[in-house]
Amino acid sequence: MKYRSTLSLLAVLFVEPLHVNIALASDTSSTISGSVQSGSGIELSDHTVKIIHIPSGTSKKLTTNQAGEYRARGLHVGGA
Repeated sequence: MKYRSTLSLLAVLFVEPLHVNIALASDTSSTISGSVQSGSGIELSDHTVKIIHIPSGTSKKLTTNQAGEYRARGLHVGGA
């Protein structure tokens, strides 16, 4: 009987991590990054960038850093 309990426990220990990995794999998001420059190529710091996901209507506002760069994470992917 002890052998069967140990075997059951081992099965749970091996199957449970697979369950967690499958759940994490279903989370999909996107990242976008870029820079903002003037017409003469000068980096523009402290400027607002607005990213809009048209199908869902959600938006995200960012501010450029000292080098004129921005990076947005966790964005919607694809349409609808």
